[in-house]
Amino acid sequence: MHNWRRLLVTIAMVTLSQPAAAGMTPWIPFQLYGGHITIPVRIADQDTFALLDSGAQINAINTDFIKQHELALDPGEKIRVRGIHEESERFTYNNVPVQLFGIAFEVDGMVAIPFSNRRATMIIGASFFSRFLVQLDYPNQQMRLIDRDELNLAKSENIRTLPQTGSGMPIVEVVIGQREKIWLLLDTGNNGGVFVERKLAEKMGWLDSMDVERHRSAGANAIAEVESFLIPELKFGPYTLENVQGTVPAEGAKLSVASSNSRVGSRIRGKRVRGLIGYDVFKHFLLTIDYSGGHMHVGLPE
Repeated sequence: MHNWRRLLVTIAMVTLSQPAAAGMTPWIPFQLYGGHITIPVRIADQDTFALLDSGAQINAINTDFIKQHELALDPGEKIRVRGIHEESERFTYNNVPVQLFGIAFEVDGMVAIPFSNRRATMIIGASFFSRFLVQLDYPNQQMRLIDRDELNLAKSENIRTLPQTGSGMPIVEVVIGQREKIWLLLDTGNNGGVFVERKLAEKMGWLDSMDVERHRSAGANAIAEVESFLIPELKFGPYTLENVQGTVPAEGAKLSVASSNSRVGSRIRGKRVRGLIGYDVFKHFLLTIDYSGGHMHVGLPE
């Protein structure tokens, strides 16, 4: 049976035997592929890549990878998985042999789903980082883990953040336009910008532009029609960004917060969550995130 917390303690103690400050790992490089954070991983003696997804409670394996390598994995129970477009029933596997950062372990409850990211064959959900603070340096493509005793993120956070009831995922408050405040799910698995409910985009007049493009979007369970445009202005913590990529479901389609118990628009701790925020915003910043505590600091890397 896997133990993410024990694995993280081991990583913190022995990561690559490189010098680092007390209470934190050395910087670990990652690669950005199509806006997704990918890290090397070995699954069942096959070298591949894993995708770091803060918007997923599950750990998952690509169904195509299982078929390609004819993996004989131990079957587990079926579960229902909610993606951004729809919900479906999926098989799980137990005792999946994984090697990450040179450390071998087994994972139970690995969900089998098709991936839209062709590079990655495993999704590592947010629970992997529940014991530590995680720093994601997008411009320099590196990450590290920090012991909670080293940094009180509740005191240093510079963006309103709360843990989502049920999933524990962080939700963050951003400002669109001049003073419209909305709450969004922090989602490193979202390789776009801001994915919001259609009624909000209509209210803000974003769909009135001649530059709105219609295309298809792949979620965990389905491919759906969406419309994309540019959000003129968005404030993310102390920083104001212009022309951020925005996306909404096509008219009549639904949008759900992936891996949560509620659709977008539901009230979580009194806050109405309107969508997801992802790579097109994160790519500029060094994010320091406390997943379980619901705190975050947004900064510029060196």
